[in-house]
Amino acid sequence: MDIEEVARNNPEKIITTKINLNEDISNNDCEEIIKIFNLKDNSKLEAISLIKSIYKMFLSTDASLVEINPLILTQDKKIVCLDAKINFDEIHYLDIQIFLN
Repeated sequence: MDIEEVARNNPEKIITTKINLNEDISNNDCEEIIKIFNLKDNSKLEAISLIKSIYKMFLSTDASLVEINPLILTQDKKIVCLDAKINFDEIHYLDIQIFLN
């Protein structure tokens, strides 16, 4: 799905949540992000865990962008990232530890 096309044709489908980068992301922040999907039980917990992991990775690598598209819910209710794009600050291209983790 092309994000520019979604923004143009269905802007209400783009979810924006402001998060203080000096604090850990809260369960409430995560629930705000995923509420549109009406996830239940383990799928909801898995999505919250995924968001927290992405947030931690975003901060620890000094990334400027983390984009996951598409993120799917399988028939057996598992959350799966099929593709991801991560942009790093240019100085980090020399930091091999980012790619070893």
